[in-house]
Amino acid sequence: MAETKKLHVALFPWLAFGHIIPFLELAPDWIIHDFAPHWLPPIATKLGIGRMFFSVFNASFLCFVGPSKSSTTDAVDLTSTRTETDHFIVPPKWVPFPTKIAPRLFEAKKLIGNHMEENASGVSDISRYMQAVVGAEALAVKTCSEVEGEWLKLLRQLHDAPVFLVGSLPSSAQERGVDKDGTWGAIVEWLDKRDKGLVVYVAFGTEVQPSQEDLNEMALGLEQSRFPFFWALRKRSSSVIGGDMAKLQQGFEERTRGHGIVWSSWAAQFRILAHESAGGFWNRPGTSH
Repeated sequence: MAETKKLHVALFPWLAFGHIIPFLELAPDWIIHDFAPHWLPPIATKLGIGRMFFSVFNASFLCFVGPSKSSTTDAVDLTSTRTETDHFIVPPKWVPFPTKIAPRLFEAKKLIGNHMEENASGVSDISRYMQAVVGAEALAVKTCSEVEGEWLKLLRQLHDAPVFLVGSLPSSAQERGVDKDGTWGAIVEWLDKRDKGLVVYVAFGTEVQPSQEDLNEMALGLEQSRFPFFWALRKRSSSVIGGDMAKLQQGFEERTRGHGIVWSSWAAQFRILAHESAGGFWNRPGTSH
């Protein structure tokens, strides 16, 4: 008897309300969403559809942001009192156990400037997050109890909602055997010439745009380390990122040509890290890592 395969259906509406709302009419019993669509929970509630907030951020970060519909109303009031940078470099008062987890000063400044103030959409990231969580019936978090047991217990209390753990969700090796544009051949040729376990792979993703000062410091560190490095540094249009993009100082690539390479197009990250010459991975820190 032939095995019955499960049918998976993905819906990709145009990101405009006139298109999205009809898709919601067709939605199954539950909608799983992240923090961005803060407008979604009220619509789904009206249609009688269950809502689950899915966070790629870990539980400690969600607890640090603060409570939403917690039964501890005093804690809810405390979120509005955190207005200064100094308030964010120490654990919040609603964390009942000892912890050293807290942003450093420069991280706190960026947290306030980038996520707590209104952006071009007219809604701050923190406001989107709070509305999305308040409107959810349950939370799913990319973490596990072995790593964040006490934080998960607190998270359930702060939001008065069930929290489901989805684990670390390691990426699959979907890049294997894929080399449509022939770039892997050039990359692996360069890697094969390096000693085992010495190459530093550098990649900060497509959304992180370092300042000119930060880029200069990173380049200087790589140059002076003398370690072989592979730097995946994608170039993006200034019209996309808004403002001028930081650039490597003139002469950097020439001076490091003997032991390093700056790769400006797509790079097969999984395959690079799996190569025997790879010995280190320099990437951005983040609450989803």
